[in-house]
Amino acid sequence: MTWKILQAFSDCYLAWDPVLNPMRVPNFAFAWLELISHKIFMPRILNIPARRGWLLFHRLFMGLLNFIGPYLSRIKMSETCKSLYKFALRTLLVLLHDYPEFLADYHHAFCDVIPWQCVQIRNLILAAFPQNMKLPDPFTQNLKVDQLPEIKMAPVIHSTYMSKMMISGLKADVDQYIRTKDKSHLKTIMSKLLLEDQKLAIDMGTKLGS
Repeated sequence: MTWKILQAFSDCYLAWDPVLNPMRVPNFAFAWLELISHKIFMPRILNIPARRGWLLFHRLFMGLLNFIGPYLSRIKMSETCKSLYKFALRTLLVLLHDYPEFLADYHHAFCDVIPWQCVQIRNLILAAFPQNMKLPDPFTQNLKVDQLPEIKMAPVIHSTYMSKMMISGLKADVDQYIRTKDKSHLKTIMSKLLLEDQKLAIDMGTKLGS
């Protein structure tokens, strides 16, 4: 398949007209997930030279997480939701095994939409690291992580986390803390991370601001 054909398929899977997007037709979710994770489609779009297809599949995977998120945040899931979760989990495991760099590059965006209850999915995404990287043995005697050569390499992060930090007013506080190491700035940062809306805090399972 050529780049344009794969892009057309990707756009079609997310389209609202004709209706294929599971956000519009939940009953089509299983077939939709099978289409985007098919062995003829997913590897080809992720193997496009210069990683041009990664952004396309990022949109598809975000669509999957946005769809299943509300169902996974429930205390009790129906058997249908459990089956969809297992299907999504298998797709994630394939990505972790074959394309860990994809998960590592977009981990901020993925974790941003995953409900806090979904510890397993979040941990799998955060466990991804480049295939050419060898992780140090955590049981090595006198291991000093800050002295490892890899610690000086800036990671590739494809997300809008910087703009979100600027909108929330966190960037200046974080930069100030990094420069001064003054722990008093941590209280300011923590206060901005807490929600003031009680209903929203309860729905998200987090704490209220002071």
